Amino acid sequence: MVYVINHCGERVPTPRLTWLEEEDITPEGLAVHVAYWYTPGHWLVTICGARREPAVYRVLVANEITEFQWEGEIDAAGQATETAAP
Repeated sequence: MVYVINHCGERVPTPRLTWLEEEDITPEGLAVHVAYWYTPGHWLVTICGARREPAVYRVLVANEITEFQWEGEIDAAGQATETAAP
């Protein structure tokens, strides 16, 4: 989230948001992926990653009201790479 807040302008979530929900949405029967979503207000953050090394997580940050959407990958060192941005 720090990367998105620092690089995507005024339409991003503020760092002061409190995440309201967390739900494991890993598809049943797939032991190699983890996925979680968080919804502070109208924000949705989905994180998916394989349980293997090197760890790379695919991240989607979206807001249905403002139509903001950012997609990227984060590696184990915290390096972010955008795959789609506003």
